[in-house]
This record gives sequence, structure tokens and C-alpha cells, in this order.
Amino acid sequence: MKRFPVTIPRMPAVFAWETQSGQYANVRPVGPGITHFIGRLVNGDVDCLLMYDDELELVGIMNVFTVDMLPYERAGNFTVMVRPDRRRRGIATLLMDEARRRWTINFEQQDYSHDGSAFATRYVQRITLQDGSSRFWR
Repeated sequence: MKRFPVTIPRMPAVFAWETQSGQYANVRPVGPGITHFIGRLVNGDVDCLLMYDDELELVGIMNVFTVDMLPYERAGNFTVMVRPDRRRRGIATLLMDEARRRWTINFEQQDYSHDGSAFATRYVQRITLQDGSSRFWR
């Protein structure tokens, strides 16, 4: 089974849920589910998938980086965050499934936290079993 190593043993404070979710306070979803938002930054755009619950509260974030955002991200990297009280309910899986429909996701080039490594390992195992190949992580 393919395993993705932990390369970020402690998450920097910049990646805390409160910090990340606060960046999307002005995004207004049309309804519950996943909304696509393009974050316009000085050095390029970030594609964002935002997951909202039935009360239109933000519960999940996935960012796909189109350009280098050094020192943290390289073009093609992605981040997935789920509100702490909503974890283990399939939100990260739904965001990743939607991202795979939209973009090529390279699991090999990522840096992973402990939770991220565990998620990526399970997710790639699941899609590899479903698809019968390893094309999603090469």
C-alpha cells in the first residue's frame, strides 16, 4: 500500500482553521454544498473549493495552487482543511473528489501533516481499488 510520509510534524499557526476560514468571510455561497472561488493574490490565483453545510456555515476548504506561494506551497500543491468539529464526516473526501473532477491532483509532490498523510494514504488506496490502477498518484 502506498503511504505518504509526514513532512510537516507541526502545523504553523497560519494553517489554523480560524485563520484560514476567516479569509473567506466575504464569500457568499448560493446554497449548501461546494462552491468554487478564485482567490486573487499578488503573485497569482488560488482555486478554492469551499464546502458549506445546510446552515451555510463554512465546514471545509480545499485550495489548489496555480503558482508557487513560497515558502509554503508550490504550483500544483493543494491543501485541505475541515472545521475541527466536523472532521471524520467525509467532507475532505467530497472536496477531493470534486477537485479530481476539475484538476489533475498530484499526491506525490505534497507535504503532509499527520492527518494529511493518513487521509491521502486512505484516499489513494480507495481510488486505486476502485479504478484498478495507480494513475492518481503518479
